Amino acid sequence: MRNRKRRQQYKRFVVEGVRPITQMLAHNWTVEGWVYTSERRLSQWAQDTIAAAADAEHYVLTAALMDEISDKENGSELLAVAAIPEDSLGRLPFPVRRDDTKNPSEPPLLVLLDRPANPGNIGSIIRSCDSFRVHGIVMTGHSADPYDPQCVRSSVGSLFSIPVVRQGSPADLEPWLLEMRRAYPTFQVIGTTARTNRPLSQVDFKQPTLLLIGNETVGLSRTLKDSADQLVRIPIHGTASSLNVACAASISLYEADQQRLHAGRR
Repeated sequence: MRNRKRRQQYKRFVVEGVRPITQMLAHNWTVEGWVYTSERRLSQWAQDTIAAAADAEHYVLTAALMDEISDKENGSELLAVAAIPEDSLGRLPFPVRRDDTKNPSEPPLLVLLDRPANPGNIGSIIRSCDSFRVHGIVMTGHSADPYDPQCVRSSVGSLFSIPVVRQGSPADLEPWLLEMRRAYPTFQVIGTTARTNRPLSQVDFKQPTLLLIGNETVGLSRTLKDSADQLVRIPIHGTASSLNVACAASISLYEADQQRLHAGRR
């Protein structure tokens, strides 16, 4: 829970909370273990949840130790140890063959997070991506861990419903981007920045889109800015110089979702 190096070493992470655990099971993530105490009676929800992945290991702790490791004020009755999925671009649902009916029929909407530093922000952005029908998320560069307990908690279970794939650098995406452009001739890469005069509303989000969201402090890298077909900004007023990155991502995705919804009603 506290050590990123160990999470990567064992390819495991801890899930806490009723909704995150429920969403983890609903989306068929691999459960490696259940953590609980035998000193307290488990609720019916906890008993049913454990039964849903009965083959997982059981780690039975003292009540005091259970309370110590829990991030909740009053402790948790149940924690899950889940497997970290492979960081493969193949987990993203696009590009697809034209005869593949298992994938979404609407144009792809994908988000790239460039070196996000705060796990809470990552979790909030994942939640917004889930809310506004994003099909997948890519993280590049040295970033906070999406499997950090703070990120898992901030996503409120959305981490389990949308693929999040980590890549070392933007260069690792080049073959995938070429494939996307071949599959979707109108595919566009849209970068967000405060240093442009083009407003977000001028983007046609009805087209296949990869939306680039930069680091909280320094924004997008030069490489990603150069790769963008357009750079856009969210017009703001008052004395604020910028928006929180999770807030900016939510506004951008709301605009994209509204355009797509209105196009579907015509």
